Amino acid sequence: MEWNATLALGAFLVLFGSVYVFRHRRAIADFGQDKDFDAKQRDFLVAQHRRRLLTSGLLIFTGPLIPALYYAMDPLRNVALFTFLLLTLLVLLTAIALLAVGDMMSNRFLRSDLNIKRAETELKRRMLEQELAKHQELKQAWLNENSRANGKPLSD
Repeated sequence: MEWNATLALGAFLVLFGSVYVFRHRRAIADFGQDKDFDAKQRDFLVAQHRRRLLTSGLLIFTGPLIPALYYAMDPLRNVALFTFLLLTLLVLLTAIALLAVGDMMSNRFLRSDLNIKRAETELKRRMLEQELAKHQELKQAWLNENSRANGKPLSD
C-alpha cells in the first residue's frame, strides 16, 4: 500500500515538474522576443523563468527519489544507499526551498520598478489633464468674448 503511494507521489512530482518545465521554456522564448518590456525587465523575466526552470528540474529529479528511498528503507536493505538517498532528498528539498524564497524576494525588484513606472505615468496623466483643462478654459473664454451666438467670430 505505502509502496503504491510513494510511486504515485513520485509520478505526480515528475509530471508536475515536466509540465512546468514546458511552461517555463515557452515563457522564456516568449519573454525573450517580447518588445513590450524594456531590456532590463525582459532580462529579469528571462532570468526568473530560468530559475523556475531549474526548480522544476529539481522537482523532476526528486520524484524518483521518493520511491527509491522507500525501497531502500523498507526492511532497511542497504543502510548506505538509504543514507545517501535521504541526504540527497534533503539537499534537493533545501535547494528547491531556497530557490523559491529567492524567486519570491526577486519579485520585489520587478514590483518596485513597475510601481515607479506607474507613478510616473500617473503624474504625466495628471499634468496632461491640468494642461487640457487650462486650454479648454482659455478656449471657452476666447469663444465667449470674441464670438457670436452661432460660434462665428466678430470680424465686422
